[in-house]
Amino acid sequence: MNSKETERMGIIKSIALIFLYIGVFFIPFNSYTGPDVLGEYKKHACTYFFLISAVLTAVDVINKKRLYFPYRNILFQLLILIIIWFCLATVFNIHNIINYNFKGTNGIVRFIKQFGSLIISAVFIFYTCLNLFNRQNISQVFFTLRKVTLWSFIIVIIYGVLEILILVFGIYTLMPLLNLFNYFPFTEVYLDNLKRISSVSYESPELGTYLICITGWMLSYIITEKKVWKYIPAAFVLILTYFSDSRSAIAVVLIQFLIFGILLFSQKKFRPILNKILLASILPLSILFVFKGKTITEYLYYKVTSFSTSDNVHATSNKSRLGIQYANYLVFKEHPISGVGFGQSAFESKKHYPSWATHNNWEFSVKYLNPNHKPFPPVYNMYVRFLSESGVIGFILFLTFIYFVLIISYKLYKNKYSQPKQLMGIVLLITFIGVAINWFKADTFRNFGFWVNLAFLVYLTGNHFKLKTKQKDKQLENL
Repeated sequence: MNSKETERMGIIKSIALIFLYIGVFFIPFNSYTGPDVLGEYKKHACTYFFLISAVLTAVDVINKKRLYFPYRNILFQLLILIIIWFCLATVFNIHNIINYNFKGTNGIVRFIKQFGSLIISAVFIFYTCLNLFNRQNISQVFFTLRKVTLWSFIIVIIYGVLEILILVFGIYTLMPLLNLFNYFPFTEVYLDNLKRISSVSYESPELGTYLICITGWMLSYIITEKKVWKYIPAAFVLILTYFSDSRSAIAVVLIQFLIFGILLFSQKKFRPILNKILLASILPLSILFVFKGKTITEYLYYKVTSFSTSDNVHATSNKSRLGIQYANYLVFKEHPISGVGFGQSAFESKKHYPSWATHNNWEFSVKYLNPNHKPFPPVYNMYVRFLSESGVIGFILFLTFIYFVLIISYKLYKNKYSQPKQLMGIVLLITFIGVAINWFKADTFRNFGFWVNLAFLVYLTGNHFKLKTKQKDKQLENL
């Protein structure tokens, strides 16, 4: 390849990287409706930029004949094993799958759609990020991702604050200002009748998932910056999470903040930062509890008890979630080794929905068991989904994968030889803990923040992690 061709290929990779960062910017934007061929991804604006980036990356790889393939990385190995086992588990159940039919969809079509959804995340997004990060300066990639995420979050904050002022405080004169967002790319202004904010994410749960994925990144500003504004991104994470009224997001984000405090306390050099945070928080928190202590206590009690099946507001939703998870657990008991095949859980679980969940529950009659309602019922729990669709083997692979993601992130944080990598370790550990907890109420692989963070972690560690290596701790220290 001559110098001109090399330069041209370098330009293609640079453009692909730009589209990747644009995709990261648009992760929280999902009120846009695109072509049906993209299925559950069609309303997520970032998908289109990630796919463009993937195509450009493929052109670059083909021309350079150079593909980044960290085959010795334990995370990479486990991800490939999980995908392979999904296919094998489906093959083992093909005799049942060919006879499945539910909501006008047969088992084969269901597998193709679900597997295609997985490939978009695990290949087009994850592997594109991995190849574009390759040969880039690690610190530059990290701080660029953080800066792009911050600017995206600023847009989320502006929209969210306007929502709060309108929905919570009743200042409807601000509606013309909010409606200006209709002219912002991939955004349609929408206000929730239940007065829950969702910002540009259209739905409160989607906003909650986004906030969980960026909490670690926004908290990192407290460590790296010196001016007072460094607390603002983290403060707005709490504010938007609170007003989203997403029960799971509130719980997970608070856990992430607690873990951040524990991580700072565990290392002596970070304790001054923790002390400053505590000192800066004493006065506002004291004032808040003096005037709103009773309200806060009642709110926390309400949120804790709202997960029960007897709660007046959330009882129906809670029964649906628990009933579907219980039915999928029964599916696993019937097919303990390989499950029922990837994407096939709904065909079997509908036979096991308990009467205590379906009785007088409109969600089952209108949505989950309604043949005219095309979307399949979710499992509402990634761990239960792995049990029912891939059996105990897939479940163990998944837990092992999560274990290594967390332990590697933690070892990066403990790396005393490199403060930048310690910072990255804190961000990644907080992010992955949040995602892992959030998977107790979500069962989709469509989590863009997770795949971008995973790609960064795999590239950061490269081929340093093998399944059996006595020197892996020392290798990590020398990164």
